[in-house]
Amino acid sequence: MSHAGEVETFAWHPDSRRLASTSRGTSEIRLWDTATGKYRTLQGHAELVPNLVFDHRADLLISYSWDGSTRFWQASDGEFLFVSRAGFGMAFDANDGMLAYAREQQGFGLWKIDRSPVYRELTLGIGDSPYITGFDFSPNGQEAAVVNPEGLHLFDVATVNERSFSPAENLLSVWFGNDNQAVTISRHDISFWPVPRDAEKHWQAESREAD
Repeated sequence: MSHAGEVETFAWHPDSRRLASTSRGTSEIRLWDTATGKYRTLQGHAELVPNLVFDHRADLLISYSWDGSTRFWQASDGEFLFVSRAGFGMAFDANDGMLAYAREQQGFGLWKIDRSPVYRELTLGIGDSPYITGFDFSPNGQEAAVVNPEGLHLFDVATVNERSFSPAENLLSVWFGNDNQAVTISRHDISFWPVPRDAEKHWQAESREAD
C-alpha cells in the first residue's frame, strides 16, 4: 500500500479490513480495502492531516487538519458528510455518543453525536462499481441482494454489513424466490442461488437455465 510520501498517521476500521491513512506532503486521505489493495482518495482538507479516528460502530471516520477543520466521513466508503471548524475532533467515547475535541490554546470540549434512528445505508466495497442493476429484500426482511458489474452481493439488513459475494458477469436483475433462494437474470441465463448461511462466504449457483 504505497503512499506519495512518508506515512503521517493511520487508523484501522473496526472490521479490521479497511484502513485510513495520510502521508506528508499532501492533504489527502486514503481509505484502503486491505484485502484487495484498492483505495479511495478523500479530498477536502487544505493542509496536512495528522489525526484519523473511526467510531466503534463503524459509522464515522473523523479527520482533522492543520487547516483548522474537522471533517466527518462515512466510514464504509469515505463519502463526505460535513465539516466543522469549531475544533479538532480527537476521540470517541466507548458508547460513540460523545466526541472529544480540542481547540488551539483554548482547552477541549465534547460534541454530542446524534444519529438517525431510521436511516441506514448499504455500501459496496471500495473500488467497486456504483452502478446497481438489481436489488431486492428477502421476504423476511433480514437480507438484501444487490447485483452490479462485479457480481452478486448479500447484505445483512440489521448490521448493513456485506455477508457474502460471488463474482458474476452481465447480471441484469435479482429477486428472492423465498427466504432461502435468490434468482438472477443475466444476458445469457437464469440462475438460482441458495442464500449462504452461517460460515459460508460465497454464493454458489445451484442451477442455470439457458436462454
